[in-house]
Amino acid sequence: MKKVLIIIAIVIVTLVAGVAVFALIYDHNDEKQRVYHDRLSKKEIAELRTGDIILRRGFGVVSASIATSLNGEFSVSHCGIVDVDSNGNVRVIHSVSSSLSDFDGLQDCTIKEFEHESKANSIMVVRFRDTADVPLANLAKTAQKYLDQKVPFDEGFDISEQEEMYCSEMVWCALKETFNYDIYPDKSKTEVVKFSPFFDTTHFQRIINHHIAE
Repeated sequence: MKKVLIIIAIVIVTLVAGVAVFALIYDHNDEKQRVYHDRLSKKEIAELRTGDIILRRGFGVVSASIATSLNGEFSVSHCGIVDVDSNGNVRVIHSVSSSLSDFDGLQDCTIKEFEHESKANSIMVVRFRDTADVPLANLAKTAQKYLDQKVPFDEGFDISEQEEMYCSEMVWCALKETFNYDIYPDKSKTEVVKFSPFFDTTHFQRIINHHIAE
C-alpha cells in the first residue's frame, strides 16, 4: 500500500512540475512575442471615437484560457471603452485584476499601453449603432463614473451585483445604463458576459478588425 501511495505521489508531483514548466515556457514565449504586439496605424487611431469598444487578446496562459473557453468568432480575451480628448489623445477605460496589473479594478491606460498588451492581429474596435437618442460619447462618461468610483475587479465573476466588475461586465453595465440596451438578456445560458455580442453587426459596427480570419 505504501508503494502505491509513493507511486501516486510521484505521478502527481511530476504532473504538477510539468504544468509549471509548460506555464513558464508559455509565458516566456509570450514575453518574446510582446516585441511584435499589435499596433494601430495613425489612420486607425484617427478613426477612433469616444464611446467605441476596443477588444484584444492578451499574452500569457490566462488570456489564452479565456479566449479558448469562450470560443467566440474572434479570439479575444479583454475589452474596454475608448475615450478621445479634445487634443486627440486616446485612452482606454477597462477593468483588470490585480493578479495581472499593478492596480485592481477600473483603471485607464493610453492606447499605446493597450496596444503593448495586445497579441499581434488581435485588436478589434466596434461601435454601438443605436445612438439616435443618446450620444455615443455618453458611454465613456458612464465608464468614467465607474472609474471615479474605483470599482474593484470582480474575481468571482458574479453579474448579479455590480459592486465589482470584470472587463466585459463593465461594458455590459455601461451599455445598459447609457442606452438601456442589454447585450446579455438571457443570463441563464452562461456564467459570464461573453464577447460574442460585440460581434453582432446588427447592433455593432466593426470599425477596425485586425483578425486575419473572419
